[in-house]
Amino acid sequence: MEPIRLCLQSFLNVHKKVYKAQSNLYASFALATQRICIDSIPISKRKKPHLKMQLFI
Repeated sequence: MEPIRLCLQSFLNVHKKVYKAQSNLYASFALATQRICIDSIPISKRKKPHLKMQLFI
């Protein structure tokens, strides 16, 4: 469970920067981070964390 929490935390931190900077670089980095987070979550646990992430997009 710990990696998922850390992953979501870094995802949210990146998103805060996206809203402040509104730059393409941060936006694409946020998308890449989201993809890495989803890929690192075991399939059996993907649904809930993925739904949480969708709320912040």
